[in-house]
Amino acid sequence: MNASATQLVSLGEQSLEIVCGCLGFDFIGTNPDESAEDVGTIQVPSTWRELVQSPSTVELLLLFYRSTEPPVSNLAMRCLVQLSSVRRSIFLNDNDRLAFLSSIMNAIGDVLKNGTGLEHSDNYHEFCRLLGRLKANYQLSELIADDKFLEWLELVGVFTETSFRQWQVSANSLGYILQLWVRLVAAVPYVGENSQAPLAALQDCVVRVSIAYTESMLNSCTTCLEDDSIENPLENESLMLEQLERLSSLVRFRYASLFEFIVSRFDPLLMELPDLLAKSSHPNPRLELVEAQLSFLTYLSGSIVGAMKWGVGNSYAQSNNTSKEGPGVERLDGLLSKRAFRVSQIVDYHSESTGRLCSERLEQSSMFFQINFRKTYLSDAPVAAVQTMLMTSGLSDLSWDAEGGAMTVKQRATRTMLEALELGDQNEVTNLVMTKVFSNFRRWQSSHGVLKDSMTLFVDLASGANCSKVLMQLPCCHTLLSHHTPEHFPFLVDHENRHLRSQMHQTLAKLIFMQPVDRIDSAFASFIKPIQQVLSDVASLPPNQLRSDSRVREALQGCCRDLRGICSAATSKKSYLMLLNSLYPNHVPFFTRAVEVFYDDSDVMIALLKCMGEIVTNTSQRASFGNNSAQGILLFREAASVAHAFASSPPRTLSPSADLYKERYKLVACCLRIIKESLSGGYVNFGVMALYGDSALQLSLDACLTTLLSVPIEDTLSYPKLSTCYFSSLETLFNEHMAYMAEKDPGTFMKLLEILFGGIQADLPVSSFSSQAIDHITTYIVTNRETTDQSKAGTVSALQLHLSSNPRLLPDLTAKLFELILFGAQGSMWAVTRPVLSLFLADESVFHNYRQHLLGTQSPENQGRLGDCFDRLLMDLDPSLDIANRDRFAQRLANFRSNVREFLTL
Repeated sequence: MNASATQLVSLGEQSLEIVCGCLGFDFIGTNPDESAEDVGTIQVPSTWRELVQSPSTVELLLLFYRSTEPPVSNLAMRCLVQLSSVRRSIFLNDNDRLAFLSSIMNAIGDVLKNGTGLEHSDNYHEFCRLLGRLKANYQLSELIADDKFLEWLELVGVFTETSFRQWQVSANSLGYILQLWVRLVAAVPYVGENSQAPLAALQDCVVRVSIAYTESMLNSCTTCLEDDSIENPLENESLMLEQLERLSSLVRFRYASLFEFIVSRFDPLLMELPDLLAKSSHPNPRLELVEAQLSFLTYLSGSIVGAMKWGVGNSYAQSNNTSKEGPGVERLDGLLSKRAFRVSQIVDYHSESTGRLCSERLEQSSMFFQINFRKTYLSDAPVAAVQTMLMTSGLSDLSWDAEGGAMTVKQRATRTMLEALELGDQNEVTNLVMTKVFSNFRRWQSSHGVLKDSMTLFVDLASGANCSKVLMQLPCCHTLLSHHTPEHFPFLVDHENRHLRSQMHQTLAKLIFMQPVDRIDSAFASFIKPIQQVLSDVASLPPNQLRSDSRVREALQGCCRDLRGICSAATSKKSYLMLLNSLYPNHVPFFTRAVEVFYDDSDVMIALLKCMGEIVTNTSQRASFGNNSAQGILLFREAASVAHAFASSPPRTLSPSADLYKERYKLVACCLRIIKESLSGGYVNFGVMALYGDSALQLSLDACLTTLLSVPIEDTLSYPKLSTCYFSSLETLFNEHMAYMAEKDPGTFMKLLEILFGGIQADLPVSSFSSQAIDHITTYIVTNRETTDQSKAGTVSALQLHLSSNPRLLPDLTAKLFELILFGAQGSMWAVTRPVLSLFLADESVFHNYRQHLLGTQSPENQGRLGDCFDRLLMDLDPSLDIANRDRFAQRLANFRSNVREFLTL
């Protein structure tokens, strides 16, 4: 070839790009995310078999890799990654597959022996991907069967240790290497007993790899303190936790051996920490180092304890460790947890005695550990002796067989762990954990990270019925229930913690609602009283003071967030009525006045509208008031009043730099949710309102329509949360209030239909809501066009008049629906099929005209096949709209789509 060196390199690069594209092509359409870096198995055509199996293919790619520089070399390595992931069925027999695997392992070994190209970060990253992909497509037994497995394993082990020590340049690639070792370890139980030597080598490598990673992370603390320009791996919490999740599987594989190593690093730091904290009045680099290293070890402990799996194969979780390495893994968990809890106790004592806080990272690591510890060992605390648990310091002992009968495997394992932990029984440990949460709420008001983790732990503790009963006996929980205001917990005022405020009150309300029936009323009355008092105080202020005083706005926002959390916890009828009776009639009517005053304050409005939206939501049929109760009507009136006040508020002029969603559309979405939930809640008989001339329904419908029409459809579809509320509200109007919609002027009605026409072309769930709304219109026409009811007949006439004002509407709608059915995404097909049957029955001529149009676009041969498909679609069609017939027709449409797509041309 007469070409220059530069041209040859360019040609090679382009050739490799073509190879990468071919190997990465989704031939069978099973990869939903084409942007994903790892797609699993590569589905290449069978005609490529000889090329894939040929050893020269791997050798050629390896030659390209060795003889070029990035980006050509890393393209060659990427091709090897994809080639190693080809489907199993491409090989005719196991011998061919094992021969191919051997060539890949040899290529890996060649690179590792010579270190070829690994000094380049792109090559290094792709090579790590190759290691990670190898075990994903081949069994451990297949790797072991290779004659050079032990040599290969040793090379990979040394490479892994070296990579961990060079964490500064390989941080983003370490996950792939850890993934390889995790998959190797996970496959050990499925390897035969005649592979003891390879398994022994694997165990030895796992210990070395785990120690290397731990040492590198501990050393990184020193390096980052000496040079703050280096990125600290502990500060990238998500990446670190992802790596620790994988490392924990390796540690538990050889727990006894690695436990000794971890403890040997943990104990000296624990002994040093109290003295360093006592001298912490001045900056101390040594204290910073010890806190950083203890943070990592505490994170590691949490990952290890959290990786405990209950089930067959574990000693109670991992029987192999119990029989071969001395104590059961539960005891090791207890001893490791003892040290992690000790860290928490030391820093708590220091904070309590001096008022100075420790490292925020150390506190977050402690929370991470306790969250995982609770998940593993405190999820089903026994409560047989709770009634005597509180004494002077707290708690009495609970016997493990207090309820009689044999203990479960998990209970026996937990007892072993607690004996090693030496902190008391489960209830005493629960008290210790909850006390930690309580102290963090008081001390860490300026750290959103610590507060968020503490709230997560609190919510987890209260999630179980047994554990929540234990919590209700704890002094710190009693304090929380009686002092849950910003005066006692200043972090509740911070806007960044607004979601934590709702979470806190939701969790506290859950604890109250789980109490014995005879104590709920008094406990809830005491709990809600501070909120009632604030609402009363705010409501008593004149409008000018309401707007001018920032403390009033903060108080109102806080109360709304508190009530929203409490309401979300009131999932039963009794608890919901308890909340509603505490708010109505003294406080809920103030919400309308607040909307009128604060209409231009988005922060207050969002909190208020979200609160009202939660109150009117009939979750789990909690708002079932009975036929003789007026509470449903009264609640609907308040919702309608709030919605009407919002829809009638003066328009706001926003600056070009304003956040349009927060300042306007988020409020619109919240208002539409209020209207939608109140209209579809099922707790109001709207006929009663019409009978007695109650205007609440009219106000609500007018507010809904005004709000809908105030938002351009382009903006609606730009914000997913807004579009969901928008089209669900529109679907509710057409479903339950067709007469009201038919009364609108033709311009308004046709604009709504145009909005629905745009909605069916959007993604789910918008297309589903739009299709349902269209179906409601055509279904109403079909089912009521021969009715003798004058009111319904008038509505049908009005609907037909609206539709006739635009003769192209139904033909265009039919064409669009069939376009989506034939060529749209499979996932949305079922949604858009819903209106087709009712549309056909409403006007058959439109359907037949579309059929003739589509036939006219096809060749003579395809016209016959397409006509047959249409005939089968309509054959013996039942002209009814009952559910069974709809389902049958939808299935026919699915078959129609499948058959027509085989030959239809555009």
